[in-house]
Amino acid sequence: MNNAHIRQLLRQQRNQLSDTAQLKNQQRVLKHLKDSGLLDSNYHFAIYLHSDGELHTDTIIKQLFQLNKAVYLPVLHPDKSNHLLFIRYTASSTLTKNRFGIKEPSTIDEPVAITDLDIIFMPLVAFNHKGHRLGMGGGYYDRSLASLSNKQITKPLLIGLSHELQCNENFITHALDIPMDGIITEKNVRFISKALKTTVAK
Repeated sequence: MNNAHIRQLLRQQRNQLSDTAQLKNQQRVLKHLKDSGLLDSNYHFAIYLHSDGELHTDTIIKQLFQLNKAVYLPVLHPDKSNHLLFIRYTASSTLTKNRFGIKEPSTIDEPVAITDLDIIFMPLVAFNHKGHRLGMGGGYYDRSLASLSNKQITKPLLIGLSHELQCNENFITHALDIPMDGIITEKNVRFISKALKTTVAK
């Protein structure tokens, strides 16, 4: 089964999850987050607004606001094809739908530098035990985070948020793919990189 077929299958499966299942999965992921200490020791968080059956993030975002964390959303780069910017998001931010039908801040001003973020919570279609991520196929995150391939850069931590059903060891990875430091599903937290293990251990 090639990557296109895996994408189709897993997108179909996650879209079949009921609202109740989505809520339970998000609540369990949030509990894992709280228990991990990652919400305590970090301040600048980038996260996505869910769509297409992705793990829902609205409750997680509300928790970040309640903890007075700085929250950022990905926005399609207006000048660089297949790249993202990360823009500050607050409860009063105005959102508009981009060309993919995904909501993003309508005002693109003063994007945060990637290395000023502490954690980027990433959407995905599939993940494997090595922290590789299969996205929608546009390469937006990989291109935008390419500078992080420099091993001297220690942040942000890249953490995938996912349903457990999206675990898949059969998709093909590529040399330019940026691996994640960890994955959180309703089942558990998978600590992959040394950087994440060190952060959680502090």
